[in-house]
Amino acid sequence: MNPFRSLADYEAFIYRLGSRFAAIRRSTLVVVRRGATVAILRGELEFDHGTFLVEEIGAIDLMRSQDRGDG
Repeated sequence: MNPFRSLADYEAFIYRLGSRFAAIRRSTLVVVRRGATVAILRGELEFDHGTFLVEEIGAIDLMRSQDRGDG
């Protein structure tokens, strides 16, 4: 089940990661909207032990996953 009802919900989750998880030292993650229900996630998450690069991990289509019911 998809916990996000909108791209705004997804963006809020992404942009609050640093305040929700103490292990994240820095985040440059950006949600790049590609339509009303489609976005791409880009950027980096920095932890004490290193940096994890997130670069176009794929399009997020909220409506499509809700319609299929596969979250």
